[in-house]
Formats: sequence, structure tokens, C-alpha cells
Amino acid sequence: MRLLVIDGRDIARHASLMDEAFRLRHRIFVEELGWERLRKPDGREIDQFDVETARHFLILDERDNLRVYTRLLPTQWPHLLSDAYPQLAPRGIPRGPQIWEWTRLAIDPKYRGDGSWSRGSGEMARAVVEHCLANGIEQMTWEGHPVWVTRFLEMGFWPTPLGPITDIDGGPVIAGVMDVTPDVLDGFAGRGIAATPLHAVMA
Repeated sequence: MRLLVIDGRDIARHASLMDEAFRLRHRIFVEELGWERLRKPDGREIDQFDVETARHFLILDERDNLRVYTRLLPTQWPHLLSDAYPQLAPRGIPRGPQIWEWTRLAIDPKYRGDGSWSRGSGEMARAVVEHCLANGIEQMTWEGHPVWVTRFLEMGFWPTPLGPITDIDGGPVIAGVMDVTPDVLDGFAGRGIAATPLHAVMA
């Protein structure tokens, strides 16, 4: 397995892989989860935040097939919480150069395991944390189903809600913020996610 981290300004250099990533996003969030407002005729889930400031994470298998995807967005620029779902944080949205938004975790169904954790989500989460620690990112904001509060606790985070659970498009959604510290890596060790399990390449 290997991890590619692609800056938004370099998408054109990795057009084939990013096309696969956008198609995986559409398959998971539209076709599987039913987020119809994201449906696109070309089968690619691309939004207004897939710009130069975005950072894309791709886990590839031995044949360079995409298995897991996720994205980080810098909060000092427009991002989902600030521009799409500000109602999820009625008391204010944490923003700053050391705070990034974690969004769009998509896992190929063939790479999932049983239970709330999967091999793919665990490996990607650890890769994201290691990337944050290496690049001065101290906090991450996020929005998603309330079950993620429990999952983040299992990973070793201490998520803090930014507002109440809110119904969006027929489902419960909550936003939160959490610190990224070296202690978080202990949570991965406890779940059997080994240190640096992937060969990481900054593309």
C-alpha cells in the first residue's frame, strides 16, 4: 500500500487518479448514502472546495488502484463548515492556519471490515494524523453523523461539539473540533493500526 498526498494545485498532474477519486466520492456519498443534492451527470462528486488550497489523500493498493480517499481544507479559506453548514456551529467556527477541516472520507466497499472501524478508515485516519503532526496542523474541524463522536473517541481524539445535532437532507449531522496531538497515535496502536503502515509520498 502507498499513500499519495496531492495538493489542489497539482490535480492536473494526477488527472487519472483524481478522476478515480471523484468517482469514488460519487459512488459512496451519492449512490450509497443517497446525498442526491451531490449527484452529477458525469458520476464525479466535485464541489466548490476542490480548489488549489485543498489537500487530497489517496491510499492505493499494490496495483495503484484507489482504495481510500479523504480531504483536508484550510479553515482560513472557504470550506464546508464556514460556507455550506455554518448553522452547525452557532457559537462560532474555529479558523486559523493551524486548523484544517477533515472531510469526504470515502472507502472502497471491497476494502472495508466489520464493525465501526475498517482497515481502510483506520489506516487513513492514522495517515491524516501523522500528516497533521508533521505539518503544524494542531486542530481539525469536521461535520458528519453523530456516530463519529464515538469513532473519534475510539481513535484517541477528544472531540468537542460545535453545536447541536441538526437534521440535514433527512439525516442527523453534528459538527465538532478536536486537537491533534502525539497522544492520539496511542489510540491507533490500541486498535492495531501500526505506526506508519503506508509508504507515504507527497505528490
